Amino acid sequence: MSNSSSPTPSGQPRPPRPRGQQGRQWEASPDNGHIPGYPKPEDGGPVAPGWNNPQGRDNQWQSGNGSKNQGSPNPGTPPELPKPPKVGRPDGLAPSLKGAPENVRLGVRAWLAVSGLQILYALVQFAANLSDDRDLRRTVTKTIEEGAGVPDEVTENVSIDTLVLGTNALTTAWLIIAALICAWLTLRAGRGAVYSRMFLNVGSVYLMLTAVLMSLSSGPSTMAVGFVLALGVLSILAGVTAGVGMWFMSRPGNEEWFGIPSREEVERYAEEYEKTRRERDKHKGGKKSRLPWGKPQDENADSEDKA
Repeated sequence: MSNSSSPTPSGQPRPPRPRGQQGRQWEASPDNGHIPGYPKPEDGGPVAPGWNNPQGRDNQWQSGNGSKNQGSPNPGTPPELPKPPKVGRPDGLAPSLKGAPENVRLGVRAWLAVSGLQILYALVQFAANLSDDRDLRRTVTKTIEEGAGVPDEVTENVSIDTLVLGTNALTTAWLIIAALICAWLTLRAGRGAVYSRMFLNVGSVYLMLTAVLMSLSSGPSTMAVGFVLALGVLSILAGVTAGVGMWFMSRPGNEEWFGIPSREEVERYAEEYEKTRRERDKHKGGKKSRLPWGKPQDENADSEDKA
């Protein structure tokens, strides 16, 4: 067999096969048109005929009829599904709230007020437990008896009064820290942070449900009536204010500030997705799935029907 080159369909001379590759067919790599057995195109090797871009830029394969298939040298490859429109400001977080819409600024003020109400709630609860710690003492004693996460060294060396005081202080500290974190997330949400706003929306729903339950329930029997009323009022105010903040943040006209895709973009994406999905289904429907022993699935079904 001669080792001389023959012309390709594009009219260019086919490079000679290296020794030991006479029986091997041409197979172009989909990344840069590299032909196995030859040096890579970037090293001065030959490029597969029909490859539109030797360096693989844009990853386009040009078929014999001149059409281009994005992302694969095989024209039979199903098209990739379009990516959904991105959510968020394209230029990142805004430096401040000066250019924010009025509804966004009002929503930030409402959520900051919720953080302040939560801090005040924690301090009132701390004072209420200091004035009468019977209910908290009962809870701590029950926890120690059940042995739920309390080491024996602590129960033996620390008095119950110290444990009650430490529990009261630790609970208050956690409530204050949570309120400060929500205030920080509020400032980020006002500057356009997507996930911060999502987290605060969930927190607002929780506070609204807590306010409803607080209005329907009664306080501890051992707590003074003044503290019970103060905690109930603060809880209800926090829930209502959180709902107001969420309402302001979701008002029409805030989409551009938060980088939310417009309705036209969402509809365009839905149309492209549906069109691509139909093309992929058509491509899959044209191929018969084969069983492990190599027989087409529909032929196997026919043989089972005949049996």
